[in-house]
Amino acid sequence: LRGMEIFLSALAKWNYDISPKDALVYEDALKLLKEEIDKTGSSTFQQLIHDSLLGNNHRVVMELFPSTTLEADQVQDTKIQITRAKSKMSDSEYQHIIDEAAKLKKLQDTEETPEII
Repeated sequence: LRGMEIFLSALAKWNYDISPKDALVYEDALKLLKEEIDKTGSSTFQQLIHDSLLGNNHRVVMELFPSTTLEADQVQDTKIQITRAKSKMSDSEYQHIIDEAAKLKKLQDTEETPEII
């Protein structure tokens, strides 16, 4: 999983015409950061936080309000989708889906042996 994360972050650089290798080679940047900290003390991160977060005028203020009916709305939407899908199927198609769902449920409930894993 970690290897895939490194791979994807390296490729993300490529989208911006930056060599993917630059995402993997960080020793020089880390060395410069350590030198800056040695020179200025711990104010490097304080200045970075101030410049990038606190002193940045480009921001969005967002207010979130909880929905008291979200779950009921989602259940209703799901029921509507199922009804629409069912109305477009023949009885045999519907029965086939029921049978496939039962097979899937049985497969998911089956204990996995070490050989399968």
